[in-house]
Amino acid sequence: MPMLSTISRRLACAFGLAAALPGLAGTQATKDPDAGWETIFFETRVGSFKVLGTTDVPARGHLEVSFKGTVLVSGLNGSVGVQGAVRKQYEDAKHKRTVYFGAGKIVVDGSWQGVQWFGRDSKSMFRAASGGAALVRLTGEFDQNLKTGEYWFAADPSHKDHWLTSMITIRVPRPPAERPTPVIEPHQVKP
Repeated sequence: MPMLSTISRRLACAFGLAAALPGLAGTQATKDPDAGWETIFFETRVGSFKVLGTTDVPARGHLEVSFKGTVLVSGLNGSVGVQGAVRKQYEDAKHKRTVYFGAGKIVVDGSWQGVQWFGRDSKSMFRAASGGAALVRLTGEFDQNLKTGEYWFAADPSHKDHWLTSMITIRVPRPPAERPTPVIEPHQVKP
């Protein structure tokens, strides 16, 4: 059986081909390159966001929002849990819309047409369900420190982007073409 070079082994593992190549059965493949891009974190002191699907496909996943303010849940097929001083302000069963108001946390699981928040002090996380997706629209306002908020993906928590004061739309899971390109430092040859 021919010996594979270290580079060949690493390439085979990186592309998930380890089990198919002789001599590499049982070799662990490296991390899935799409792992972590289905989970987005976003926080702001003042602003609004909406997590929604498209006209044809509803958003689907798990959303947690710690906040002060108002949350509108539209077209939910799933469950809502609230904690803290959050109360149901309005409910329209015919149109499947519910408004929550207060300070605390709301957790939404399932699929929905839209979940919209506006207010203060939001720390949120959305994780797309397997095969699910959503659009996340963020609109920030400047706080007393002239900051608008930040968002990042679980796959790359060191790469944080700022909310804009005009609306931005982020696709979750993040498509490969929209992911940040890692900076590769050139190899330095020592004299």
